[in-house]
Amino acid sequence: MHSRATLVLSELSSLVFEAGDIRKGKLALLTRVFIDDSADGPRKKFILAAGVMGTCGEWSRFGKKWKAALRAEPRIDYWHSREHMPALEGRIDEKRQSLAAVLEDSPLVAVVVSVLVPDYNRICAAHAEARKYLRDDIYECVLQSTVYECAKEVRDSGESNPCVAFVQDLSCRSEIYTRVYSGFKERNPEIAKFMRGMVHLDDKKWPGLQAADLIAHSVNRQFSKWDGVTQMKRPLGELNNTIHRIAYWNEDYMYAVLKKNTGLDLKNDSAAVAHGESSEGGKL
Repeated sequence: MHSRATLVLSELSSLVFEAGDIRKGKLALLTRVFIDDSADGPRKKFILAAGVMGTCGEWSRFGKKWKAALRAEPRIDYWHSREHMPALEGRIDEKRQSLAAVLEDSPLVAVVVSVLVPDYNRICAAHAEARKYLRDDIYECVLQSTVYECAKEVRDSGESNPCVAFVQDLSCRSEIYTRVYSGFKERNPEIAKFMRGMVHLDDKKWPGLQAADLIAHSVNRQFSKWDGVTQMKRPLGELNNTIHRIAYWNEDYMYAVLKKNTGLDLKNDSAAVAHGESSEGGKL
């Protein structure tokens, strides 16, 4: 039985200040990433997550415009792509387009990571060693890969003292995902230098989580029409200015991740990434 996570002040401080003596702390440029997930209906083809990145100032300005778009007729209190909203009867596309326009007009950028479920299940079934690293809850791998890709973007931004903190929506698995995140940082100390905390908030109250939902659902539409083999091509159906990168775990990439973690070449002559856009990957 896992004990309840304890919130301590040093962790709160680490969201903003560089590691070290807080009294001498130098304010770092904090990027906040809001994450939401999506999948095909039965979760048998793909599971993905969208991470939307921006500074605190960018998120503040975005939030005001997003809320104004929600209040415009037809008025709704919040956005959720898969929730039926009677106020939007017959006008859901109109509202969606107005919210997408707010995103496209903002400096926020998104990274999306997807795991192809048949490839994942095939590798787990074939290799006992793989099952030690590829988790039963596929989203745990999706989450780790998403935070890694976002942290790399922040690390390579060229900004002075960059750091990144993450926000997910509240769920019955929030405590589990926080432990997964903490474990990823422990096993990947180099990228963890740029990573701060993860919190879980109510998606009905936070525009960032609603924006991540919209992006995740948009890419879901792309994946639902994708053959899983050929490289996904631009332009996308929408949000081309916002979605910076789409990466996916196919069989070749998973074998490369396992080789990095285990030192074993579970697939003879395995290629690092045959089709995905993602790069070297962290340790699981």
